[in-house]
Amino acid sequence: MKRIIFLLFVISTFLMAQEEQKSIELPDFVITGSQSIQIPKAEKAKPELISIITKDFLLPNYSPELMPILIETVPGKIVPQINTNNYYIGRLNVGLGFYTYPTGALNLSAPFDNYLFGLDVWGKNIKEYTDYAYYNTSGISLKNDFFVSPNSDFLPGTSLRLGGLYERFSYKYFGAVTPDSLSKNDFIKFDLSIKNKFIRNINFDFDFNGQQFRHNNYDLDEKLFSGKAEMSVNFPLFSLGGSTVLKRQLADHTNLNYRENFYSFTGFIKLYSLSNLILTGGITYASDDDNSGLYPFVALNYKLNERISAFAEYKPQAEFIDLHTLYKQNLYLKNISANNIFLNNKLAFKAGLNYGIENIFTAGLWTEFKSSDNFYYFLDIARTGFYDLITENDVNTFSGGAEIILKSKLPGYINLKVGYYKITNSADMEIPFQPKLKLSATYIKEIFGNFNIFLSYVFMKGAFTDIANNNILPDYHNLSIKIDYKLFDNLYLWMDFQNILNKSNFVYPNYREKPFDLIGGATYRW
Repeated sequence: MKRIIFLLFVISTFLMAQEEQKSIELPDFVITGSQSIQIPKAEKAKPELISIITKDFLLPNYSPELMPILIETVPGKIVPQINTNNYYIGRLNVGLGFYTYPTGALNLSAPFDNYLFGLDVWGKNIKEYTDYAYYNTSGISLKNDFFVSPNSDFLPGTSLRLGGLYERFSYKYFGAVTPDSLSKNDFIKFDLSIKNKFIRNINFDFDFNGQQFRHNNYDLDEKLFSGKAEMSVNFPLFSLGGSTVLKRQLADHTNLNYRENFYSFTGFIKLYSLSNLILTGGITYASDDDNSGLYPFVALNYKLNERISAFAEYKPQAEFIDLHTLYKQNLYLKNISANNIFLNNKLAFKAGLNYGIENIFTAGLWTEFKSSDNFYYFLDIARTGFYDLITENDVNTFSGGAEIILKSKLPGYINLKVGYYKITNSADMEIPFQPKLKLSATYIKEIFGNFNIFLSYVFMKGAFTDIANNNILPDYHNLSIKIDYKLFDNLYLWMDFQNILNKSNFVYPNYREKPFDLIGGATYRW
């Protein structure tokens, strides 16, 4: 009877979601999506086991919507282990909150002989917490993974993936001069890949994908087709390899039509012959229809002892930034005439030090310097709340940071990350909307038999709002706590307290993030 009542509650909640349109949350600039937990290799395909705890929650990262340059993790991740009895092949999650109304996600994974099927459906709707502050999205993704047995005579250990994704989202420019302006967008992607990292003497990775992004109120339609081929031949003391990347962009918007190609070719050699040292060197040639460059690179990894290792690299590179990436990084970007960015990182040095105790503790320090041409950022120059795309040459980035990960049953799981960034143009002015200090903390603990607590905190400081560096954003604080309770073997009840401090957080002026929100819900697994 309890299960029947619960299923009726689930059905009614999803009907409400269909009426109000499913959605994900107005970007809090902390990734809170769901992600499947990967399974170990085996002779037969195993399902992507679904846990009550999502991997993204365990290991939150800074979102690219906030900062194009991300904190990069030096130490290897320690993921909190979950008892295999808590793994299920299906999960249904529903919730209602003050402003998050409703939220829902369905995750399925079905294993067959040498085949794995995965399906994810999600939606979330953010009601107006201030005038016109509305965000709504929903989506579906499909994965089909095929595996060749490691005991096969032909390409043992090869995997093939065929997948696709559809996502739609809509929102209003509530911080602009015309706050009721509605933006409707959708994104479609398919992917086909085949790879093998199992064969000792040769490895390969081939990938082809296509995507379409439509921004309806700007009459923008971008199609991007990409292909990648990587291969390496391995010998006892060294490896030889190379890769090719090809992209074809077709963009149409506001009576403008763009057709552009991007391609890169890389060759490398990796040496293992030196004691405790791996040395990699090579060169990349990258080009689009208007730019090109040669990018030599070298990387060293040195193992000092069983727990300490160091690395250093010189790795300049070019990046192709498409329109979907730009509009995802800044939802309030106005109609732009550019069709892509050829981001030229002409200098790039990085070094770091790692320390680790297997499955218990890792720590790392890193520092990096980059000099870039066509570095891009956003400013609302002409109209308040509608952002222009700005590019500059000779932009220098100096950054450094540290991360600590502790996994222990007594104190619980702890992940601390801190990073310092200084990004300046040729006039030594700091680039807008790039915080100098970024800190995140995650804590997970089973407090009583059937209770679990999840705590996360994000702090950012020092982001200017103009290129003259006259105005600065207030400090950013976001503290959240989630508690779940195991009611039955397959049923969990949970409460999620978001922005507990009820801070007025801004990433762009006038665009305030969601205030304190209390979301309650249930998760059913089978």
